[in-house]
Amino acid sequence: MIKAGSSFFHNGKRGTIGAVISLKGVLYMVTVSHIFRGEGDRLTVNGMRLFVTRILKDHNLAL
Repeated sequence: MIKAGSSFFHNGKRGTIGAVISLKGVLYMVTVSHIFRGEGDRLTVNGMRLFVTRILKDHNLAL
């Protein structure tokens, strides 16, 4: 299960999930965006391969 405070890995570096939210029934994890190059970047959470779907640069957030 993915939850706030869990770790993820991107390009060999570890990050922390800030929150998990539901938008229209779809779960998204929220974290800082400055570690990603952009939408489509891949990351690993609990052995699952996921990707960044949205970058909100004005707020330094990634979904």
